[in-house]
Amino acid sequence: MAQSTFGSIVGTVQDPSGSGVPAASITVTDLDENTTRSAVSGGNGLYQFVNMKPGRYSVKVDKSGFASAQVSEMTLDARQERRLDLTLSLANVQQSVQVEATAAVINTENANISNTMNNQAVADLPANY
Repeated sequence: MAQSTFGSIVGTVQDPSGSGVPAASITVTDLDENTTRSAVSGGNGLYQFVNMKPGRYSVKVDKSGFASAQVSEMTLDARQERRLDLTLSLANVQQSVQVEATAAVINTENANISNTMNNQAVADLPANY
């Protein structure tokens, strides 16, 4: 059987607590040929790129809610399985909530309770016969 000269890049995308980050977008760029390949991490944060030519690569990971992580240069040798675990830090999220409300008018002058109804509203009141 012929021997392959291709290698692979495998790893896990993790959050700051060490848990796997699912559905993170990973982009690998071949710095020698200026080509890119993309993948998405699995449910437990695992990803893999197989059949990669030996050479120099950069790896970038993006996920909504997290700051991007990047390895600017790494070398992959022939028939090497290179493990590259990446940890994403939380993104700075700025959010403001403004609540406006007006208080209901309460009669504090006397003890009168009143309401105005039209004829139909009075006719629709339940009656105890």
